[in-house]
Amino acid sequence: MKSELAAGMVATLITAGIANASAPAWKSLCYPGFVESVDALVGADAVDCRFLNRRETEMPAVKRKEAADCVVEALSENKPFKFGTVPAGSDVVYVLMRSAANELWTVRYSRNIANQHLHETQINQVCANMMFDAAALQFHGIDCKLVSNGGLPTYVRPNPGH
Repeated sequence: MKSELAAGMVATLITAGIANASAPAWKSLCYPGFVESVDALVGADAVDCRFLNRRETEMPAVKRKEAADCVVEALSENKPFKFGTVPAGSDVVYVLMRSAANELWTVRYSRNIANQHLHETQINQVCANMMFDAAALQFHGIDCKLVSNGGLPTYVRPNPGH
């Protein structure tokens, strides 16, 4: 009974934390204030290369290609952008972005329940360069430095009254 309850809680938290089906994918990601922190870092003119939740369903090839082409172009032209994904079979959110200050960032966010406690982990890095596998929609930072083990430096706590 306890394991069924815990499994149900994990599924509910992951679904709520990763994406709400009725809202745009970027709007209900990870925790309140996360998307706003990403947007503040990349700037208002950044290209949105999409957030693709591939965790439970197969993503149409056209959406995968559009997102991959967008990232490749933004990387090659040094444009500010954001791209996020949850790989198939994973509960981890990965975000790749180029900030308005021309820094390449990677973010890895996960949450789980252990011993009836919620554990969240967020690792933020700034990288000198990036390898991007367009076919797999995977990226790997080169010469990265840990910036913060927690929220992004642009994090602003959301106003609960709005």
